[in-house]
Amino acid sequence: MASSKPTVMFSPGAFHPPSVFDTVRGVLSSRGFGAEAAALPTVGTTDETMAIHHDCENLHSILTKLVDEGKEIVLTAG
Repeated sequence: MASSKPTVMFSPGAFHPPSVFDTVRGVLSSRGFGAEAAALPTVGTTDETMAIHHDCENLHSILTKLVDEGKEIVLTAG
């Protein structure tokens, strides 16, 4: 069963790490919301084999875990 408040999932953009959402995640958590931020594998890497599909796979994995836990999700993308 889903909790009364959704989990807000942040997907960073523009080469940002998930830590850019730490302040807002803290505020949301203090108000009873779940708050997660994805680390995208392509951010900060010099590995030329890494591509957007790796980011998508990582985000999919995180979202699947949250859904499997019965959580309602609000996805925000930066």
